[in-house]
Amino acid sequence: MHVESAKEGDYPLVNGQAIGPQARKLSDNDVVQLAGVKMGFFKS
Repeated sequence: MHVESAKEGDYPLVNGQAIGPQARKLSDNDVVQLAGVKMGFFKS
């Protein structure tokens, strides 16, 4: 879930698409990008 940002409309990306202001449930192998850092989400 996006909490805040210094820029309006600057949302995290999941699989290359902005998530917007709403929470999003992650799925296995999703790629999350925050502040230019990409992270993989893997369900255990």
